Amino acid sequence: MTGYTLRLRSRSLRTRTTRTTRGQALVEFALVLPLLVLIMLGVMQFGILFWTQITLTQVARDAGRWVASQPTCVAATVNVAGQANAIAAKSTLYGWGPSSQISVSSGPTYQNLTPPPHTSAGCPPEDNREIWNVTFQLSHTVPVFMPLLGRTFTLRSEVQFRMEPAPQ
Repeated sequence: MTGYTLRLRSRSLRTRTTRTTRGQALVEFALVLPLLVLIMLGVMQFGILFWTQITLTQVARDAGRWVASQPTCVAATVNVAGQANAIAAKSTLYGWGPSSQISVSSGPTYQNLTPPPHTSAGCPPEDNREIWNVTFQLSHTVPVFMPLLGRTFTLRSEVQFRMEPAPQ
């Protein structure tokens, strides 16, 4: 009879051991899950910001081409933000809308880089012998869903283009 009780005791120890390790994986997963979710959301937020920066740079390049091809420098100065927003409306710029428009942070500034003596009377250049550059910076505010980064993030893109003479 004593052999039977020993067998019974060993069975109860085995079942008790498996029951205690069964919940261990669940507890470990519950501890690691918030960290994994935070890392995944951070990677997604970085990807969205990176994509938005690339799109903003493309909008700035397109607006820069438009500014560099204008027949007068005054007209280009007035309409840079409007042209950039018109381009952004057709693009996939994240966070762009009527309440979150692209703004011109600085410029456009025109610079004559032709070595002296300058032959031009002003901006834009009369021919391709003169070198005029136009530089401006666009900025765009992007909404952020990560709580540690704040509510918004401002991205900037600066472009510089060589001015082309008016077609003759």
